[in-house]
Amino acid sequence: MTRSEMLFNHFSKWRTAHFSDETFYSDGIINEEIYDQTPQKILFIAKEPNASNHKKGNFSGFCDEWNNDRPEYGFAMRIAEWAYGILNNFPIFSDLTVDMRYEYLKKIAFINCKKSGGGGTAGAVQEFNQLVTDQLDRIHYEIEIIKPEIVILCLSHSQYLRQLLFPHSTDWINSGYDVKIAKANNVKLIDFYHPSSRNVAPAAYSLLQNVMQSDKFQML
Repeated sequence: MTRSEMLFNHFSKWRTAHFSDETFYSDGIINEEIYDQTPQKILFIAKEPNASNHKKGNFSGFCDEWNNDRPEYGFAMRIAEWAYGILNNFPIFSDLTVDMRYEYLKKIAFINCKKSGGGGTAGAVQEFNQLVTDQLDRIHYEIEIIKPEIVILCLSHSQYLRQLLFPHSTDWINSGYDVKIAKANNVKLIDFYHPSSRNVAPAAYSLLQNVMQSDKFQML
């Protein structure tokens, strides 16, 4: 059984257990064949889908969308830019074309902690944290299937969520660029900005470059 098949089975059980009429937005390894050939296995973790960006129905999938469509919303483009930088040792940002962005979306894994859609901002903090707590075993199992080497947390710098998702991490330290980093087993973790934050795209790209090339990150 492939990891994509394992994820599909996992999502089927997840949806049955926690969802009724809401759209379930699946995610995971965007393109398993390409992901397996990528030298660094990168996972991006966000809070919830922005329902206004995606098709509605009983089931919707980021893997299908990012493999077959050309998403124009900024969230997907920032993730593609960051993946491009990580996998190519951060070339000049202006060299990155639109077509290359779509190509690099297929090289990563991506998950939302909450599988139902929101309106672009996460719900009340306490309510969201409780939802993650209630479904934590399912989130952990999804991460286990993906087996990332680098995880970019896009969770609004929530100390609670990062400790919940990675309870066995080393102490979170400042990379030197006001971005926290840590390690959980052999997985390097970066507590970064949300892809939809109002940072200028080249500035966010350069910040991630500085973090990943910092001595502290290299020594994790």
